[in-house]
Amino acid sequence: MSIKEGRPREGLMMMQELDDRLKEQIDKLEHIRRSVGELKESMSESSAKDLKQSIGDHMDWLSHLTQRVETLQMNTTVFVQMNTKPRSFKGKRGLRQSSRWGGSHLVDDAQSEYGWSPIRRAGFSIASRPLRIGSALHL
Repeated sequence: MSIKEGRPREGLMMMQELDDRLKEQIDKLEHIRRSVGELKESMSESSAKDLKQSIGDHMDWLSHLTQRVETLQMNTTVFVQMNTKPRSFKGKRGLRQSSRWGGSHLVDDAQSEYGWSPIRRAGFSIASRPLRIGSALHL
């Protein structure tokens, strides 16, 4: 295994560990949220309303935090599932080697800074065409 192959696998392993830890944290947050809900329900009406309001605010915050952690965990799970196979960027057959283009001089011209055209002839380029200033400007 080369260094290049090891890095993506190491990153994938770290993402899998993060995914597992996020699942654990989601379970803990859900447990805390339920406990707080039970506490709020068990409080009598005569208890301090400020305390009840504070507990309600914390429940809302815990719900929001749980949603954010669940979203992060879901994104991490999708990332891990999409990247289970290590990527290798092997040299693809370039356009210069393609038989469809006929020769490398044509490919150079077709991929030039002047743009691509499906019709190119040997020795033809934008630079070899005369510049027609008068026809381009109709003032």
